[in-house]
Amino acid sequence: MKVSIAIVPFLAATLLAPQLPAATVTTTADSGAGSLRSAIASAVPGETIDFAVTGTIALTSGELLIDKNLTITGPGANNLSIQRSTLAGTPDFRVFNIQSGIVNISGLTASNGRAPFGAGINNEATSTVRDCVVSANAATDGGGGIANLSTLVLSNCVLAGNSIAGGVADGTGGGVFNNGTLTSLHCRFSSNSVVGATSAAIKGGGICNGGGGTLTISDSVLDHNAAIGSTAAAGSGGGIYNQGTATIDTTTVDSNRAEGSSGTNAPPIPGFGGGIANNFGTVTMVRSTVSRNSATSAVTGGFGGGIGNGLGTVTMTNSTVSGNIAGGIYNSAGSLTLDQNTITANLGRGSLVLDGGGLANDAGVVEIRNTILAGNMATTDLINAGSGLIRSDGFNLIGSTNGSVTPGPNDQFNLTAAQLKIGSLQDNGGPTFTHALLCGSPAIDAGDSTNAPATDQRGFARIVGSNIDIGAFEYKNAAPTIACSAAITNCVPSGQDSGTTLSANVADADGDPLVVVWSVQGASLQTNIVAAGGPPTTARVDFTVLFSPGTHQVTASVADPSECVATCSTILALNPGPRVRAANDAPICSGSTLHLTASSPTAVSFNWSGPNGFSSTAQNPVITNATKADVGAYTVTVTDTNGCSASDTTTPAINPSPRVTAGNNGPVCEGSTLNLTADSSPTAVSFKWSGPNGFSSSVQNPTVTNLTAVAAGIYTVMVTDTNGCTASDTTTATINPSPSVTAGNNGPVCEGSTLNLTANSSPTAVSFKWSGPNGFSSSVQNPTVTNVTTAAAGIYTVTVTDSNGCTATATTAVAVIARGDLYPIALHVRNVTGVPVGASIADIYNGVQPGNFGWLTWAGNPSEPTLVTSLTPPGNSSTYINPKDRGDRVVSIGDWVQGKPGVSNGDKVRKALDTLKQIDIVVPVWDRATGSGNRSLYHVVAFARVRIVSYQLPKQNRITARFLGFVPCE
Repeated sequence: MKVSIAIVPFLAATLLAPQLPAATVTTTADSGAGSLRSAIASAVPGETIDFAVTGTIALTSGELLIDKNLTITGPGANNLSIQRSTLAGTPDFRVFNIQSGIVNISGLTASNGRAPFGAGINNEATSTVRDCVVSANAATDGGGGIANLSTLVLSNCVLAGNSIAGGVADGTGGGVFNNGTLTSLHCRFSSNSVVGATSAAIKGGGICNGGGGTLTISDSVLDHNAAIGSTAAAGSGGGIYNQGTATIDTTTVDSNRAEGSSGTNAPPIPGFGGGIANNFGTVTMVRSTVSRNSATSAVTGGFGGGIGNGLGTVTMTNSTVSGNIAGGIYNSAGSLTLDQNTITANLGRGSLVLDGGGLANDAGVVEIRNTILAGNMATTDLINAGSGLIRSDGFNLIGSTNGSVTPGPNDQFNLTAAQLKIGSLQDNGGPTFTHALLCGSPAIDAGDSTNAPATDQRGFARIVGSNIDIGAFEYKNAAPTIACSAAITNCVPSGQDSGTTLSANVADADGDPLVVVWSVQGASLQTNIVAAGGPPTTARVDFTVLFSPGTHQVTASVADPSECVATCSTILALNPGPRVRAANDAPICSGSTLHLTASSPTAVSFNWSGPNGFSSTAQNPVITNATKADVGAYTVTVTDTNGCSASDTTTPAINPSPRVTAGNNGPVCEGSTLNLTADSSPTAVSFKWSGPNGFSSSVQNPTVTNLTAVAAGIYTVMVTDTNGCTASDTTTATINPSPSVTAGNNGPVCEGSTLNLTANSSPTAVSFKWSGPNGFSSSVQNPTVTNVTTAAAGIYTVTVTDSNGCTATATTAVAVIARGDLYPIALHVRNVTGVPVGASIADIYNGVQPGNFGWLTWAGNPSEPTLVTSLTPPGNSSTYINPKDRGDRVVSIGDWVQGKPGVSNGDKVRKALDTLKQIDIVVPVWDRATGSGNRSLYHVVAFARVRIVSYQLPKQNRITARFLGFVPCE
């Protein structure tokens, strides 16, 4: 609703009285010189009265009577108020009473009048009231603000807060009562009211146009006026009550109300025509809006919240009826013609089963064409009850119906509010509020263009498309356009969301404001408002949001006020970047190999960079012989199959390695000791040697004793410092082979004979050094010892030295057999013949037969005691007496010795034999024997060295001996 009506100069033609020189009001006094009352009384016909004062002229003595041609030009309604005084005791009277002439009044406010009829202005002449405010006046019967019984033009005026109350007759026209000719141009009628008497009629809260009246309203507003019922009478025409002829053009009738009777003294009567009530009159409405009016009742809803037509005629063209309570239009028994109208969003009476929210026709006649009658809030949009007749000329959009409705051509029924696709009631341009058709509305280009009006309700040209649109609004709109970014593929760090900005370019050729909505996967996330511009409206709209990795469809839609929508979308592919972890095997030691590693399950390429100009495309590169120059940060950048990359850094620690020098005391000789040395700086905490022949040692300076040739070669020492760093060095040991030497002698030799010592060396030694028993020494290679004694027996050692200074030593054992140092066991020659040295001779029996052994006695008769003495080391062969030559006391080859085949088995004999098992002994060897018993003699043919292995006593004595060779002593 447009209700802002400024008091501005009116440029249209008005009825003007002949202009004469002006009289000037110079005081605000009620009367007297210079007063308005005096100026009016003394004015000659056709004179103009102006004002040299502003403020309030408080009338105390009565109304201002005008009965001549007169022009009153005030300084402005906000500057000059002419009112009945508010002082107590002031009698009731109106402000202006115009009885005759041609009268023009402008630029002032008339208020606080009190009269039965026409309390502000009573006009019975030909008058024009321009740029004035008529307010707070009260009448008891009619015309609370103005009563017109002649001709009156209201131009750019406001009639507000005027009222009818307290009378006993009908109450008519809270703002204006007209029973003449009334023209309203760009005026506002607001908050005027009629409050009825007990049973009197209550008509026209804003305007009551009587049966003799002609009312023309153009570009005006009637709002918040009320016709308030009494205990027995209902209010009719909250905004306008018409019984005459009314033409309503480009006017808004809004928020007026007609209240029913209270029902205190009679059954309640519903209010009728909240916005406009027509009874027996004719109403022609063009390009106007009737909105948010109401008709109420104490019990049920009223009739015709917007318009109530009794027995009159109502013709509506290019107009809107919206948001009224108790239905949009109620046609009781009149004639209603609807052409190019929009009737929607009205609330039905609610208490009736047959509830026509848009139009309820009782017994009247309705003709409808090119009209929207749908989207109302009621049981039905259109009801035809009783004997009513509804005739469709076609091309209507109608919602739900009840009763007989004969469809016309191209009528559409049962349309819902959503299907209508119309906007809310608002300022869409033009003098009044309208419901705009929205994009895709079924009303667009769907009407009958026959006899089409030139404009729609707003004054905009009709027939924009192929046909006229249905309803009061002609749709003209260029749909907006939108262009989105091309598909975007980006990489995002793994496990993170990415803030991504997308753009859309929008345009609207009409210069409309636009609404841009961004949605992802169908969920709206952002709305942008683009202000009207141009035309055209153009803008770039950005959308920034955190996206998770993956593929997202981002849709942008742009809508104009007509809800035309254009969309576009962008596919946003956010590939999760690879993950990478760089590492190294540090700390390492200088000189060792640095291993760099990059762990990345999805990477297809690697790019390393680091200190000292390092670069590599290997996943796990190595740096050999790393030094201090290689210390620093190493960065690896990996790339996956999507071209996404990620980086990580690792910083290794490289410790300096220790230094070590290996050495030895070579060259050395076989058999000597090799001394290895390791000098380290700083001092190592561990040493590890390795070398030929499996040599190893953890000693810093190890030794190798008793060297052999296999010990020659390279020895390596590895040292480890406190950081675990190692260093190694080698030393080569040269081992000269020692000469080989064997020592020998011609022993056993007999006491008194010559001992020959021999030394054989390879290579030939350059020196020989012998040592032996009894202080023997010699530097001769093969020395001799003559006339040996038993003291010469023992170990002889020879040491040889070669040209490298290497030595070798050999020993030889010399046995010197003393004369008579024999043991009394005689072996038969067959026992030792062909027997290898070292072989055992088993089970030699005692006897005198070949192969037997005999027990000997060196002199006298053999007995067990003498045998025990002879068997006890060193024996007693020195007591020998040759039985055949008693002067021969040395046993020699060819001599005879006395023996006895067997002896008693004595414990002492066994002990003596046990002792002999521990030493080598020399015994005679015989070849033949003579005699028997204790007289047996054995012929000596040799001497043999043996060792007793075992024996068996008593019974037949036998021994087992190991043969150790023959002995040359004689």
